[in-house]
Amino acid sequence: MRRLLLALLLLAALPAQAEERVLDVATGRGENVMRVLLLAPAGTPRGALVLLAGGDGSLDLTPEGRIRNLGGNQLVRTRNAYIAAGWLVAVPDMPLDTWRGRPYSRLGAEHAADLGQVVALLRREVRLVVVAGTSMGSLSAANAAARLRGDQAPNGVILTSGLLMGGNGGPSVEEGVPGLSGIAMPVLLLHHRHDACRLTPPSGPALLRPLLKAAPRVDLVMLEGGSGTGNPCEGRSAHGFWGIDDQVVATVTEWLGRL
Repeated sequence: MRRLLLALLLLAALPAQAEERVLDVATGRGENVMRVLLLAPAGTPRGALVLLAGGDGSLDLTPEGRIRNLGGNQLVRTRNAYIAAGWLVAVPDMPLDTWRGRPYSRLGAEHAADLGQVVALLRREVRLVVVAGTSMGSLSAANAAARLRGDQAPNGVILTSGLLMGGNGGPSVEEGVPGLSGIAMPVLLLHHRHDACRLTPPSGPALLRPLLKAAPRVDLVMLEGGSGTGNPCEGRSAHGFWGIDDQVVATVTEWLGRL
């Protein structure tokens, strides 16, 4: 009940128009850049939250800040709720070179380094930076948490509807993230109890949790409810917490408040 009331207050307090800008962050690969939408709250931010979309991660973000390929992504569609809670929000698109057919992996060192540039940029403004990834974006978030160090390393990582364990016909955090057991920051595993996507069964978080041996805290939250009837592996379903965005936002913001 407390989480639901908090969520309703946050959603009711959405700013009429968030302060936003678009930055092209250098990747170190020639002229290729990672385009990032930055949304700032009124007043001093409590910290920064990097939201990583699922699917192929491509949002088709325009230089003016319009997302042309939202695709129902749960974290990205609720970005304004985190701004209302006082968080500086960064929404990275995939680097422009991926649009030109260049091989690029969510589990690779290059991708982690690109996200590290975003984290370092945010840390110039705030002390606390947390990376959150949903569905396929969980691979990006965990990969960054495992590889990055110093000012480029986030202070926490959130994996929602994550591809957490192997054996389901696709990549997973367990199989693909080198240094998984060395992630040394708080972790939130957030999942829907009735997620029907074959790549993200509800059993995944409990199996992954003991593998995060270096994390000072691993919190596992299972949610339920909602009314999604779409593709079971996309955003308008239980996999994407369709119909319970308020519960997701409340859970995440409450967890962030304890870092």
